[in-house]
Amino acid sequence: MRNRKIVKIQLIALAILTALVVGRVWIGSGEPDGLVVMTDLDEAELRRATVKLNAISAFTVEATGSLEEKFDPDGPIPALAAYPWILNRDTREVVWQMSPANVQVERTTLVHSATTLTLPAGTYDIFFTTYGNSRESRKKGNVITSLFKTHWTSDSDSWQLIMRLAGDADAASAVVSSDHQEDLAPRGEGILWTSAPMPNYLKKQYVFTVDQPGTIRTYALGEICEREECDYGWVEEVFSGTRVWELTGLNSTAAGGMATNRMSNQDVELPPGMYRAVFRTDRRHAWGKWIANPPLDPAGWGMTLQTGVGEGATIGARTFDPWTDLTPVIRISHVGNDERRQVQFEVSTPTDVVLAAVGEITGSGSLYDCAWLRNDKTGEQIWEMSYANSFSAGGASKNRQEVAFIKLPAGLYSVFYETDDSHAFDSWNSPKPTHPDRWGVALFELGDAPTIRLSERAAPVVAPRVPPAPASPPADVPPLGTGEVIADARGIRSESDVALPISLTSPARLHVVALGEISMIGRYDYAWIENRDGATVWEMSYENTVPEQSNDAYRKFDGIIELPSGSYVVRFTTDFSRAYGDFGNEAPAEPEAWGVVVERLPAE
Repeated sequence: MRNRKIVKIQLIALAILTALVVGRVWIGSGEPDGLVVMTDLDEAELRRATVKLNAISAFTVEATGSLEEKFDPDGPIPALAAYPWILNRDTREVVWQMSPANVQVERTTLVHSATTLTLPAGTYDIFFTTYGNSRESRKKGNVITSLFKTHWTSDSDSWQLIMRLAGDADAASAVVSSDHQEDLAPRGEGILWTSAPMPNYLKKQYVFTVDQPGTIRTYALGEICEREECDYGWVEEVFSGTRVWELTGLNSTAAGGMATNRMSNQDVELPPGMYRAVFRTDRRHAWGKWIANPPLDPAGWGMTLQTGVGEGATIGARTFDPWTDLTPVIRISHVGNDERRQVQFEVSTPTDVVLAAVGEITGSGSLYDCAWLRNDKTGEQIWEMSYANSFSAGGASKNRQEVAFIKLPAGLYSVFYETDDSHAFDSWNSPKPTHPDRWGVALFELGDAPTIRLSERAAPVVAPRVPPAPASPPADVPPLGTGEVIADARGIRSESDVALPISLTSPARLHVVALGEISMIGRYDYAWIENRDGATVWEMSYENTVPEQSNDAYRKFDGIIELPSGSYVVRFTTDFSRAYGDFGNEAPAEPEAWGVVVERLPAE
């Protein structure tokens, strides 16, 4: 009996809903007339229209939106959940907005607003948002609340905006436009750079130089969360990384919409120097994919730099691009699959350099095609490409580019580039980058006087693997750096076979340091030296190496061998598993030393 009553109630409710739908279809939508008409809005939508005025014009604006909470006649009007506004695209100023101060409550959450506006010539973007001011604010909407109009999402059939020319206004003065999204971002005189509008999970950067002291304006919109900066940006000095400005909760104000939307419009004084502006977004709430109401300037999401403002209007700021402003001293480019290239160079006096690299790096941080820089005297890896410091190179998301600024003391250095077995120049398995010819790395020198000289040491070659034979080194080993480096193959990745030819014009004492993976039952990553006939004159073995750190399979050889004059090849091979760049959770203390280095010691 009880079930029959429940079914009867459900049938009655279904009949009422059917009658409402049929009644609405019978009556018709009654689409109003106007220059801009927004109707049939859905929840979780940002609707936009653009009007361009070539003369001052008057308008009437009528709009219906919703409050986030039920209206209490004895209390203040709550915040709005669904509402329109008008933005002057040229000035980024809101010229009108539906707000609690200018609405009349029609029922529970439904509100109405009407006004007359006079707008000067210019471009205006009209927005209507229906997301609610938090993701949770939409969760209570359902069939029951819609039926009895008890939640703001049930007002959707009433949401609308009608914008009409008022009085005798010239209809030709106003034109409705369908601009593309890139046209909505800040543009115009004085704009040095903008990253807006920025979608989710993206990073953009811009490098610029300041020739004389002055002021630059930073206009930024992002999301500052309680525990971290979700979508934010900063301006830093390129060599030191010191941030001269950044978007924070303290230097920003509410940007409208969701509470975490923040806006900053500040003047920053900059001394002469070179700077980098960076803006990054996380995986939620950004242009094109809002989780709640966007800011009042949604297309400004990102960072915009403007010159010619304030007392520092004479600031001399200009874009810096090493590819157009400089000539590379070293260029490793057009790198194909399964290649490892190295260029050694000497710095005579301290100098500033720029490294520009393009490669394959995934969001997990895995390096497949990448570049790095090493101090050959100390073996220290000074710089390596990373996902965190790179940004999109165009095409597939794994195409990444990085621009690094480094101060180099006098010394001997090598720049490396290595690729795996897929997705490299002229062999792409996904969309190629914007500049495929730059797949590799280039080194540029800043300053007028050249201080870099390329080494005359032979470049590495690839040779077939020859099974080694055992040998042992003598003791009494000096520290690395005592002699002249004649072969250097460190930072070796999986599935590599590296061969470095060396030539000894007289008998020599060689200091060899090698790090690899060898167990009692087999050798996986190890080094050896062959003579010109292919015979092994020295090799790593389990017996002549010692454990490196806690993993007994990571073995290190650090000793001296003596060879007669002649031609030799220093070799290092790796298998498919653990190697530089992919040690998992068991990396050695010096992962960049994975490989072999050979020094010629001074004659005794």
